[in-house]
Amino acid sequence: MIDKKLLDRIFELLPKTSLFGGITEEEIEYFAMLMEEVRYKEGDVIFSEGDPPGDSYIILNGKVEFYMVGQKLGTVKEGKLFGVVAPLGIQKQLSTARAKTDITLAVIPKMALLQIAEERPELFGRIMFNIARDLARNLIIVKKLLMEHMEWCQLD
Repeated sequence: MIDKKLLDRIFELLPKTSLFGGITEEEIEYFAMLMEEVRYKEGDVIFSEGDPPGDSYIILNGKVEFYMVGQKLGTVKEGKLFGVVAPLGIQKQLSTARAKTDITLAVIPKMALLQIAEERPELFGRIMFNIARDLARNLIIVKKLLMEHMEWCQLD
């Protein structure tokens, strides 16, 4: 069972994430009850590029760095959601996530989305729409990274 302190922190952060746009407080409470807390020390790897699809996470405190093919992509801080694409696409992790600082994460178990799909299909639909919107935004970031890469790696 989720403890009150974690639940309060989740309630504070979830409405601020794009994943929960248009989702009611009652639905957030339902979703939060499916989550659990996990802690990592600075330098710990949360998941590695190429790992099987796993859980999704919301950073409750601290910072997480992301790497792809050995190159640092960036750092995200508390309130950010990550790892949600792998369980949806049933594909391997595209990047490595590592704790830049000691961190506390709220874990969204990969099976939670299946449970939501079965128990609350309308909520599942809104979450999927929000994920699709985030993926579209991420494509813009990927395009920018590719364009930067192409500038220093000109093909002859």
